[in-house]
Amino acid sequence: MKRQPAAGKMIDFGPSAGSLARMSSSALSLAARPRAASPAVLMTAIVLMLGLHPTAMYLYLPALPALQATLGASAAQAQHTLSVAVASFGLGQWLWGMPADRWGRRPVLLAGLTLFLLASLGLMSTHDYGLFLACRIGQGLGVAAAGVACRAMLRDLHALHDRVHRLSLAFSWLGVISLLGPPVGAWLFEHAGMQATLAAIAAFGAAALLLVLFKIDETLPAAHTRPAWQPGEWRAILRHASFRHYTGLTASSYIGHYLFLAGSSYALIVRLGMTPPHYALVLAGGSMVHMAGTFVCRRWVDRLGLRATLARAALLTLGGGLGMTVLVLAGLHAAWAIVAPQCLYVFGHAIHQSCGQAAVSEQFPERAGTASALSGVLLALPAALAGWLLAASMEHADLPMAASMGLCGLATAWLAWRPQPRPLT
Repeated sequence: MKRQPAAGKMIDFGPSAGSLARMSSSALSLAARPRAASPAVLMTAIVLMLGLHPTAMYLYLPALPALQATLGASAAQAQHTLSVAVASFGLGQWLWGMPADRWGRRPVLLAGLTLFLLASLGLMSTHDYGLFLACRIGQGLGVAAAGVACRAMLRDLHALHDRVHRLSLAFSWLGVISLLGPPVGAWLFEHAGMQATLAAIAAFGAAALLLVLFKIDETLPAAHTRPAWQPGEWRAILRHASFRHYTGLTASSYIGHYLFLAGSSYALIVRLGMTPPHYALVLAGGSMVHMAGTFVCRRWVDRLGLRATLARAALLTLGGGLGMTVLVLAGLHAAWAIVAPQCLYVFGHAIHQSCGQAAVSEQFPERAGTASALSGVLLALPAALAGWLLAASMEHADLPMAASMGLCGLATAWLAWRPQPRPLT
């Protein structure tokens, strides 16, 4: 089957007998969809909304060990400020999914972005560990609303092939945010302290809120709104083979990436003596690799199709995760033994993220918000739980982080390569 689409056509990602019918249905629904913001404004809004996650995560990573002294916390407690944000990000998607389908994307966006801004301002005004955790939970809930709404907006406006391209392009720009975040965070921390780092996160949230408030209209077609949740719909989404496949791939890849973010500051700064600015450069380098992965993703999807692209990406995540595990087990306590395998892993992760997040809601046009939300819950909560369980050991050894990434690489490869019971879209 040819993988190159004709002008204006949607790629058929699998030989399913109903694919042509779905293409025709998508074309008709696209014609009936409401007008939205200009492509440039919409892409800017998507980048800002999705960029809340790396901004809230990356910007203060170089200062994470110093956060212990600021809050009077242990190393494990400081790491928990990451875990609670990811956990609330996961649970928050469950909370925001149904409102996004019932009342629309824009109200959810405005509520979530306002919550993120208020929580960010709260972080600046407290040195109490409990209140700090509460504000991080608020940030996670706000990030969840932005993630659910923007993915649902893309489902409202674009067919699957176009969504993969647009999400991949958005993640390319997110790579720029992630690239600048660690050096900016390290510079702000060294020259102006923790408050300046937290103020930068709040400013980013304010910019996203203002853009949505004044430039972004509702994208959910009125015909797709429903008065209430129908019993059994969650179960139907969970049972769908395509949903389980893409959610599993994205989740297994993301967990390994998250564990590196959670444990690498202790591995590189505390145990190997790397300075915060040098560690920021490591994270920036990882962001450049992530950007390269998003560019390659767009090329591979056009040439190979979705499933073959994911199979190639799984080889990269497997090689990175197992490579780090082998090097740590061999006793190579050096920065390159951690950084080099992570670059391989994150290259593949960028591809899984772009394809998987675009595909999870393909079969649920009327419940795109709920499908995206449910996928996000199944992605974020296991990552937060894994980070929480490994928090204490991360301070003293590299093997738990490396072995966990190896297991995530194995899980990703198994899902990508195993025979499917039926063709997936």
